[in-house]
Amino acid sequence: MYSFSAEDIATRGVSSIEELMRTLPWAFSSITSQTNTYFGSGAEDTDKNIGALALGTSTVNLRALGSANTLVLINGRRVAGAAGDEDNFVNLVNVPLGAIERVDIQLDGASAVYGADAIGGVVNFITKKNYQGATVTVRNEFSSTDADKTNISLQGGYAWGSGNITATASRDTSKPISNFKTGWTSSDYRDRFGPEFDARLPVNAAQPGTVCDFNGSYIFPGCSFFGQTMQLRPGHSGVGATPEDFTTDLTPSDYVRPQNGEDSTNASFNLNIEQYVTDNFRVYADVLYSKHDAFQEHATEMSRYLIPASNAYNPFGRTVMVSYWPIAEIESGLIPNAYTESENKQRTYSAGFIWEFGSGHQFEFNVSHSKSENFAWQIRADWRRSEFDPSQERFYAALESSDPNVALNLFGDGSAQSSAFSELFTSALGPSYGFTERTTYEPLLRGQLFRLWGGPIDYAVGAEFREDVVYSHGERFAEGGRRERSFGREDVIGVTEPTQDLTAYFFELALPFVGQDNARPGLRELVLSIQARRDTYKAQGAAGGVGEVIQGFGITRRAYVPGQGWTDVFLPFPDRRDVGSPELIETSKSDTSPRVALRYAPTRALVMRAAWSQSFRPPVFGDLFNTRNPRIFRGYYVDPYHPDGITTPIFPPSNFASFNPDIRSELSDNYSLGFDWSPGSLPGLRWTVDWSRIDFTHKIDYASTLLSNHPEIAFQLPEIVERDANGYITQVNIGQLNLAKKISELLDTRLEYSFGTSMGDFTARLNYTRVLDEYFQITAGAERIARKGTGAGSDEYKLTGALSWLRGRFAVDLFVYYTPSYENDRTGTCGEAAGRCGGAYFGPRPSLKVDALTTVDLTVAYRFDNGLRIRGGGRNIFEADSPTLWNALPYDPTRWDARGQVLFLELHYEM
Repeated sequence: MYSFSAEDIATRGVSSIEELMRTLPWAFSSITSQTNTYFGSGAEDTDKNIGALALGTSTVNLRALGSANTLVLINGRRVAGAAGDEDNFVNLVNVPLGAIERVDIQLDGASAVYGADAIGGVVNFITKKNYQGATVTVRNEFSSTDADKTNISLQGGYAWGSGNITATASRDTSKPISNFKTGWTSSDYRDRFGPEFDARLPVNAAQPGTVCDFNGSYIFPGCSFFGQTMQLRPGHSGVGATPEDFTTDLTPSDYVRPQNGEDSTNASFNLNIEQYVTDNFRVYADVLYSKHDAFQEHATEMSRYLIPASNAYNPFGRTVMVSYWPIAEIESGLIPNAYTESENKQRTYSAGFIWEFGSGHQFEFNVSHSKSENFAWQIRADWRRSEFDPSQERFYAALESSDPNVALNLFGDGSAQSSAFSELFTSALGPSYGFTERTTYEPLLRGQLFRLWGGPIDYAVGAEFREDVVYSHGERFAEGGRRERSFGREDVIGVTEPTQDLTAYFFELALPFVGQDNARPGLRELVLSIQARRDTYKAQGAAGGVGEVIQGFGITRRAYVPGQGWTDVFLPFPDRRDVGSPELIETSKSDTSPRVALRYAPTRALVMRAAWSQSFRPPVFGDLFNTRNPRIFRGYYVDPYHPDGITTPIFPPSNFASFNPDIRSELSDNYSLGFDWSPGSLPGLRWTVDWSRIDFTHKIDYASTLLSNHPEIAFQLPEIVERDANGYITQVNIGQLNLAKKISELLDTRLEYSFGTSMGDFTARLNYTRVLDEYFQITAGAERIARKGTGAGSDEYKLTGALSWLRGRFAVDLFVYYTPSYENDRTGTCGEAAGRCGGAYFGPRPSLKVDALTTVDLTVAYRFDNGLRIRGGGRNIFEADSPTLWNALPYDPTRWDARGQVLFLELHYEM
């Protein structure tokens, strides 16, 4: 168990839970305010992609086992997960740092106590209570990349003879990161990394626009395979252009995304009340409320627009496809950058009583209700219109107009642009609304039984009854025509508000074989702890039933055809689906979580620990249910094991089943050993060593993901690819499987020494965390995919040094964080068909070896006699940077905080 008090956190100079997690060696920063709107933040076994509307989401991912496998508690109790997301990971933006008294972290799961989802570990936030007085804290942070922050926090408490009340309110504002200030002034990285690292991608979008012959597909518009991509020369407005003015010598566009992070405001309130009714009976209540508003600008790219021959600026006399980046229009103020907005709310109420009776017995009953809500949308000018969009008629009229004063000009440099361009911002995604709601009833009986040789037996017996509801609803085009797109509602899961019910029973015994009653030399303490918990999850949803009527060998889809408007277009892909009504079924998944732990102390100075436990994570709604029937369609694949050695695409039948009611829970075995040594001969010295290993098995993976990411393994699996006796593919099965496993083994050692001198009191700390093993394996016989020391996994080791000095009213805390070199295998895709990218556009870039990174944080505090304390300092005070590529960014935000150097000043006044 690792514990950090509010003062421990303050000495680190952080101002949010997300920043605290960045300082801890066991946390992988996969979903944060700097990565939440990017796809590809990690490998499929490291964390999930949470979507383009995930702004305002931050999670904790212990041991790189996934945010969904880290259990986050508040005051020892579960709260609602991120709104509308069935994985139930808690959104850290709704956990205010100002309300936190202590953070406890356990890395070995402890599932027998906490139940499911604790595979990677447990983080427990303890809020402030039993406070008397009033405190005001004001903090300003100044970032070298413009990501400044301001925080105001108020805390008050009052006690009377038989009770007390504590309240905390805070308001935080944060500015986004200016990507220009991080050093991202160009997406051309060839001078640093080689010819494949020009990310300006002229074939995708540029200004003037890039033009190619249309491939003829209105469903999947693209460039003709035999055509060339052309562009007007720089400085050409597009007015009066002829085909001869176009050149195949393309000028790449070098417009970078303006912001990362969030322009956000967070308001929170926490209240705790406790009242003794009698000496043995007390009641309590907790309230936690948080609201987080976030805004972020991003690049406005207009790709694959079909420009008909009637367009006033189209000189080709035929429909062509154009991709365009409206840089000049943005710089002139004609249109703003595209942007995303989100609002996240969370309300948690908890109430209960504690009754002490008999001799050392206690009964507690708690009721809690928690609800998180999310409202998000994305506005862009580059979204190809839908027939449901109220602006689409105006848009396509301008696109097809022969009047140069009306027609959209996507050919030139933006200097001759129609004023209608400014009207074309539309809702590209959303508005979407989702909520997650959790109601829990928890009776708990604990106390002491008869005495054993070493003392009384401690026991705990309890139960948990919980109901979880996950709802998500999306709309497009809120003004006028509406279209619903939903997840978790009746048209996907089969019920309006999917609900999962839990019934759990657990017990715990602590058996003191040796203790204060019978201690002897070399055997001071020996305690055996036995725990077990039985969880049963029940849920209802659809097991297919809905299909589409297919005519011939294909599907009819709606598409916009220039000159004809919205038209039914026949898509000639063989497809077969049955038609029917959703069939509702009920699933029940039960698992038992045992835990055995041993505590042995041969002397007062040395304590040794060992534990084994099993954890599990039940399948989610999307794994179990779907209203769509399994269907057969013709997918295209490149078979790496084709008997004839063919490397061109083939089109075997694919059986697509988007649900599996029989899918099993994911499981893990957790092992831990450790000791704590504080020698009496050297007061102030403490040495702690902890080893732990997690074998995460039966991991739920999706065949489509494995086929894309690991074809060399997936195409050999008969569960996915069926073959005849000659090795030819007869069918590909697309669905969920309990196949993969992931191993995490680490060693953590902490050395601390405190001593006093005439110059003050000093405490020196050294923390070394070594990842002994971390790999992903699809099947037992498959090759292990190493994650340790790669961009998609944990660092090989982390080293943290700290030195604290206290003298009178002065306190100084210095932290040094060392991250070793690693292999960055998340560098994105290439922009050229050359060299190390395998001779294909958009092939994966080669991995990069990233240099080691050292950052230094410093905090200085002075306390006055009148209750005023001034604290100042900085994080990354020497402004170390991380010059590597990550997805679409020129830095790796999972290992380097793009806020850069952050200086802060904090005033704390206690009355």
